[in-house]
Amino acid sequence: MDRPMRILHVARVTAPGAEAWNAVTLAKALQEEGHVCWLAGERGTPVLEEAGRQGVRVARGLAIPELRPWNWGQAVTALRTFLKQQRVDLIVVHTGGGHWTAHLARRGLPIPLVRILADAPAPRSDIAHRWLYRHGTDRILIGGAYMRERHLLPLGVERERVAVLPPGIDLTATAYRPEAGRHQVRGDVRADHRIPLGVPLIGILGRMSAVRGHRVLIDAAGHLAAAGRDFRLLVIGGEGDLREEDLRAQARPLGIEERLVFTGHIDDPLRYASALDVGVQPAIGPDAPSRPALELMAVGIPVVASLVGVLPELIDEDELLVPPERPEPLAEAIGRLLDDLPWAGRLGERAFKRVQEDYSLAQHGRRATELLLETLHAMRGVPAGEASEA
Repeated sequence: MDRPMRILHVARVTAPGAEAWNAVTLAKALQEEGHVCWLAGERGTPVLEEAGRQGVRVARGLAIPELRPWNWGQAVTALRTFLKQQRVDLIVVHTGGGHWTAHLARRGLPIPLVRILADAPAPRSDIAHRWLYRHGTDRILIGGAYMRERHLLPLGVERERVAVLPPGIDLTATAYRPEAGRHQVRGDVRADHRIPLGVPLIGILGRMSAVRGHRVLIDAAGHLAAAGRDFRLLVIGGEGDLREEDLRAQARPLGIEERLVFTGHIDDPLRYASALDVGVQPAIGPDAPSRPALELMAVGIPVVASLVGVLPELIDEDELLVPPERPEPLAEAIGRLLDDLPWAGRLGERAFKRVQEDYSLAQHGRRATELLLETLHAMRGVPAGEASEA
């Protein structure tokens, strides 16, 4: 292909979350590779606001509503008109359930449709969605290989139509990585919360929720305290399906409530992340989001994580991976790092280098470009060898 691809990203998500973040990150990465991208969603949703902040072109005037019998025709016609007027080459659908508008609008048009399943729950397995995965989609890109074996092959999706596109992160956001800046931030965070010098800081990043493993971490912190270790546990993020009071009530009988520090929702979670000695992502489900782990790694923090979802593929350190929903092994892994903070620092340096080499925005954009070009050329009947040279 002798010109940049023109790609419409459809992300009909109505709340902040992994799908929204991945949609904006991928569109931005492809833009930086020189491609022309638009992001379409439901008017007024956080994904469009985030796209605007990140410099991703929003498809103005193209709202993607929840499909109802009375608006199908209008929604599909508007999308078909956009595809033709803007000479769109591919549609990339980021919604976990599969938004039907994009599938209907490209019928009769020579436009491939690619679905992204990054940090997504198990796909719906009803007859309609089985058709979407098996016949209505030209390529499926997944954030980790586990999704192919666990979710897609059981639905009857051919293995060759599924490819792994690891997540990416914009490293320009990790402003606190330099050691001098990190030292200043650590001091500021300790001063803000009256944490004595020398007390190790453990932290979990992301909205409070059961699936992220906040309750498991509280129990693990109780084991650490019972073993005589001093620490503060920073809960970085706002309330989700768990509230601050829920976690305080759990911590109280364990005698660790005074060791908890709640930041609430903050616009700059990396400021707190960079102050930690140990990061923890103790997710209990396979749809564990990759973003918090990548953000911690990107500021040089070792991450203890559960053996679920894409997390083992990101962390790649046996000492830092533990069974899900098991407070005792989680406490043991954290305790080994607390007992040898220089070793923890070296693991953090390795994590930082891994993110730079494997998960940068540039790497994300190059991988996505290759996979999308393969899909585009396959639909146009270009042989694989010629497609790789285009």
